[in-house]
Amino acid sequence: MAVMTDLNVSGPFEIHTNVTLPGGKKVFRDRTLNSGSLAAIDFSDSYAGGSKDSYKNGDQVKNLCYVDDYASVTLTSAMQAVGGNGGITFTGATASDASAITLPSSAAFSASATRVFISAWFKIKSGATNPANTNFNFIYIGSGQGNETSVSAAFRYGGVRTAGSALTTPGTQLTIYGQTVTMPTSVTTALAAVSVGTVFNLAFDIVFDESGSTAGAFYVDFYLNGALIGSSASYTAASRPAATAGYALNVPATTSPITNVTLYRVRIDDLSESSLKGADIALNEYSYNKGYFS
Repeated sequence: MAVMTDLNVSGPFEIHTNVTLPGGKKVFRDRTLNSGSLAAIDFSDSYAGGSKDSYKNGDQVKNLCYVDDYASVTLTSAMQAVGGNGGITFTGATASDASAITLPSSAAFSASATRVFISAWFKIKSGATNPANTNFNFIYIGSGQGNETSVSAAFRYGGVRTAGSALTTPGTQLTIYGQTVTMPTSVTTALAAVSVGTVFNLAFDIVFDESGSTAGAFYVDFYLNGALIGSSASYTAASRPAATAGYALNVPATTSPITNVTLYRVRIDDLSESSLKGADIALNEYSYNKGYFS
């Protein structure tokens, strides 16, 4: 058998010793990621700092892409961040509370990106709520905290809870580069069928046309649990500001968190230079990760 005696290898290297973990916990980098993956935050990943029973203020969960950054948990004394089942859930009072999940800076994709894939895993639990009559964000990426019509939003997926009612279905508000995108009926119908207490994976494949008379126009393919559920009409971006920040489960008006909604995982890919198909990424993302969340 041939033996290699001269091998040039560059780092970084990670060495884990004396590792003993219960079954079902991740200790590896993510095989669904690709060369265009900017950020992947997975609260079920032990290596990254996830898989906790509870989270405290300042806890960090590493980016699974080869970038030295992380998501962070901001938690005030009025709030708790509960772990378990592979996710993180805010519980407690929400009024004028600054608790939030801040995504890593690498999640802020370039304003010149021509194709962006965003995927997130959630569960809406019984009693899910946020301050009444207030827009909330499941995921926000932009140059501020954003709201439904803000031109600062490179990407915003969220909704609104009206006074006196609980949050029982996934949000249907979507903003891309300041443009409000109407989800097609097939998408809103599929989301309305997601039951309270059910883990779901929602993905957005955003495709821009950079040539001809429709330059700057974009459309969105929507995937639920790895399957295509619809495509939007074509829209023209209101603006394309450089994104500088990202948040999850926050209310932009007050920076309060949404309570009793579990976030498990979020990933952002810039596929501008990639030939990978959104359908394949969405299917792999769902198939490889569904067993870790409950």
